[in-house]
Amino acid sequence: MPNFIDPVDKVASHEHLLFKPLVETFPAPAMLGCDWRASGAMSIPASQGACNTCTSFAVVAAVEALHFLKVKTRIKLAPGFIHSCLLGRACNAGASAQQALDASAAHGIALGFPGDYPYPTSSCSTSNLYRVGQRVRLSSPNESMLTLLNHGPIVADMFIDPSFVTLAPGAIYRLQDPNNSVLHSVCVVGFDQQSQYWIVMNSYGPDWSEAGFGRIAFGSGGLLSTRAGWQVVL
Repeated sequence: MPNFIDPVDKVASHEHLLFKPLVETFPAPAMLGCDWRASGAMSIPASQGACNTCTSFAVVAAVEALHFLKVKTRIKLAPGFIHSCLLGRACNAGASAQQALDASAAHGIALGFPGDYPYPTSSCSTSNLYRVGQRVRLSSPNESMLTLLNHGPIVADMFIDPSFVTLAPGAIYRLQDPNNSVLHSVCVVGFDQQSQYWIVMNSYGPDWSEAGFGRIAFGSGGLLSTRAGWQVVL
């Protein structure tokens, strides 16, 4: 589990803050929620360690799940390839979801192998790549819910404070200290309208919160509210 440092790119971090919807929003879904963990689509949450690679882990988690939902077979992708090879970032330099998704769509994501994180730069020229398509910007909570219901897990970011790192199993996270917060990317795998929370797959390993997954209160940290989300098209 990393220390409490995980900023995404400083310039891009506010690119879609307080966004204006680009498409028509939809009424809230009649269903109470969904949880893609129940489908068996989600991989075991991996750990980003001490590096600011949360965005690459969130992208890989979503793509691996979407691949499983599409063809019912599992793949293992290398998040370090996105961060180190496609984006050319050092361990302590973050990246935005837009940057990671655009780079992945342009070049593909390397298949994983033992010891692929941190990704060895000597292997950056690999042609063993998994191709992904465009990203689709989700401009409202309702649109994000419909995408989760009808498509699968999505990528998003949110502001977190130190209490996020120690989120207890079953607890619902609410941002408590906005003045001591950083941006953090997650893979959103579901929601519960009755209890008013999103379900996220984090990149702190399987020992974080609920076996690597957690519950985020609607509106907390701007997750899928004041900050947009992203659908990945395979």
